[in-house]
Amino acid sequence: MKVSDLKVGDLIRWVDYAHKNGLVVNAGLFLRPIVSPTDWRDIVVLHNGKETLWCAFQCEAINESR
Repeated sequence: MKVSDLKVGDLIRWVDYAHKNGLVVNAGLFLRPIVSPTDWRDIVVLHNGKETLWCAFQCEAINESR
């Protein structure tokens, strides 16, 4: 997913295929992009009550109409 496709408040998910307990699906709310990221993490997401950095290209928007 491109950062430009996201709007503030979009519900997104990220699948962690390398988690120690196997496949883990994370969900969060998109807050803002990082203008000059220093690594692959280029968006700020509200996840588990905290601001967390995620990689936008590993995320998928959750479509409410499905």
